[in-house]
Amino acid sequence: MELHAAYVAGIFDGEGTIGIYRALKPRWKYWSVKLSVVGIYKPTILALQRTLCMGSVGTQKRQSLERTPSRDYEPRLCRQGWRWMVCNRKDISRFIEMVLPYLMEKRKQARIVMDFLNGKLAGGKASRLCKKAKKFEFGGPERLTGIRGLKGEENPTSKLTIAAVETIRRHYDKGASVQTLSQKHGLGESHVRRLVRAEAWAQVPYRCSRPLLAPCQRGDNHPTAKLTSKDVRAIRRRLARGVVHRKIAAEFRISQTQISLIRSGKAWRKVK
Repeated sequence: MELHAAYVAGIFDGEGTIGIYRALKPRWKYWSVKLSVVGIYKPTILALQRTLCMGSVGTQKRQSLERTPSRDYEPRLCRQGWRWMVCNRKDISRFIEMVLPYLMEKRKQARIVMDFLNGKLAGGKASRLCKKAKKFEFGGPERLTGIRGLKGEENPTSKLTIAAVETIRRHYDKGASVQTLSQKHGLGESHVRRLVRAEAWAQVPYRCSRPLLAPCQRGDNHPTAKLTSKDVRAIRRRLARGVVHRKIAAEFRISQTQISLIRSGKAWRKVK
């Protein structure tokens, strides 16, 4: 399979990156050049390596920039990608000489890298020029503000819609439990609690007809607590006498891990 230089240049212009990076070693510092092309169609990436006889192919997650221009990383928006990378300076120089006449977007970056490889530019200056040349902005009024700035249905990672939120709240008003709603809609119980308290999706008007759920209770006030403050003090007295965790756990019917947390103060720390 043969790839024309113009075709390779088009792939590199659209899917490739090139840059000069500072590498730090224990005894010396130097500047390295890296060139790569990332895509989700594996045969094209493999064809670049096999035809040009340079570089290596690996895996890399890829995310759509159109959906996250503010560089917010969201794994659920990523797709499996493949990366062809070249780090050898002679190979990079040979590649740039082949595609430079056909490059458009990355022509300036390629020339900067060639000047660095030919000794015309120092590493620091070449790295700064290369970074400056690759900067770009998403223009126009339709520019997104990133996933973290989007709320409700506008957020591409949202599991809910306005209709689903209204349904959950309506069922809660009719007496449905948080656990039932959580299992039915595939949400965490904490998420459902925030929905019925209007702490989440507050932009959707809601007035709860049932008493609002109380904030998270701790210690004796927690409905599922297996211990009381009196039990915790008794456990600490036994620990002070040197009783092993296994016997204490069997006596109070809790795990040895819980005994360790009480001893270290990570659990029931408010009980003195």
